Amino acid sequence: MRFIFNSRPFHLKNDHNKRNLFFLFLSLLLIVFSCKTPKLPIPNSQTNQVEIVFGGDIDFGDRYHLHKNNIVSNCVLQEKGYANSFAIVKPLLKSAELLVANLETPISGQIKNNRLQNLKNYLHWCKAEEAIAVLADLDFDYLSLGNNHSLDQGVEGMETTFKLLSTVNIEYFGAGKNELEASKPIVIKNKLLRNIYLTGGFEYREKYKTTYRFYAEEKKAGVNEWTVENAKLQIRGIKKLDSTAIIIAFPHWGANYKWKHKDQELLAEQLIEAGADLIVGHGAHKFQEIEKKSGRWIFYNLGNLVMNSTGRYKKQNALPYSMILKLNIIETNSGIQLQSKIYPILSNNKTTNYQPHFVSKKEMDLIKLTLVEKTPYLEKELTISKDKFGYYFNMKLD
Repeated sequence: MRFIFNSRPFHLKNDHNKRNLFFLFLSLLLIVFSCKTPKLPIPNSQTNQVEIVFGGDIDFGDRYHLHKNNIVSNCVLQEKGYANSFAIVKPLLKSAELLVANLETPISGQIKNNRLQNLKNYLHWCKAEEAIAVLADLDFDYLSLGNNHSLDQGVEGMETTFKLLSTVNIEYFGAGKNELEASKPIVIKNKLLRNIYLTGGFEYREKYKTTYRFYAEEKKAGVNEWTVENAKLQIRGIKKLDSTAIIIAFPHWGANYKWKHKDQELLAEQLIEAGADLIVGHGAHKFQEIEKKSGRWIFYNLGNLVMNSTGRYKKQNALPYSMILKLNIIETNSGIQLQSKIYPILSNNKTTNYQPHFVSKKEMDLIKLTLVEKTPYLEKELTISKDKFGYYFNMKLD
């Protein structure tokens, strides 16, 4: 089921000049005019709930399947198409009431005279018509564009992405036509009596600021710049304007094929302090630690959903697994409860032939052992179960 909600209110910046005061005033107007019906008590016998499925990074892989002379070197994408890579995980994705992931490519072919061509490695592109058809068929509701590839084909490629997503009623966040739009969260229309905000950005990296110019500016399209200060102020802004808000932060961060680093921890701490209720990260191409801080859970990295690169798991000595998170938000008179099912998937394309799949019981045991080594108290939190989709960890996020 897809809920469509086009208003995405709010922006705060980290200084106090007139431009940002104007943005704040505009954001206040947006929140006033887009507010939902008044919050009412829930009848004693009633509970409201919403289910959201989160996937990690998506790239269709064209850049990784071409020689320098543009001859296809691996025929799996050409012969079977993009949809084939989603085939095994598709039933889980299609079962979602709401579906979210990180789209790590412009929905655009290669743009001529791209200024990044000789500056940035690993530029992403795709066959736009096929890509948008696959995303629409999977019933994605929301896609984050706040990452290090959304602007790979320049502003032209990014604006094409905006237009194509809009044609199939997929809302995007984490990027925009300017910094105000890039910072706006999604307000998820749902059956709860309080608002759920989904907000995301790309962690600050100097080269993406000064050389690649990926971050949105006052009059330039780009991605939401999540310095610690910007991210903290944006979360605080949501909480200030909507005190009962449920806020899910969806950052793109971390080093490829590595465990979490200190910058992630610092940003996570500040997001929670500012009012985030849950953090679900992506960007490392593998799963990272799961931790609880100040009563809030952090999934540092889901890794990949479908990332059709050749991968460097063996070279980096990294476990080749990612995760799909099914989150259930339950609202009762006593408050909000979060429950989750965590489905690990094998992300090593060299062994899956570009078709990620759910893991075996033996692999589940290995993943749990690894998570518990990193975070010992997860031993009592993670229970292994299996359903029609595959093995998963059952976990209450209280």
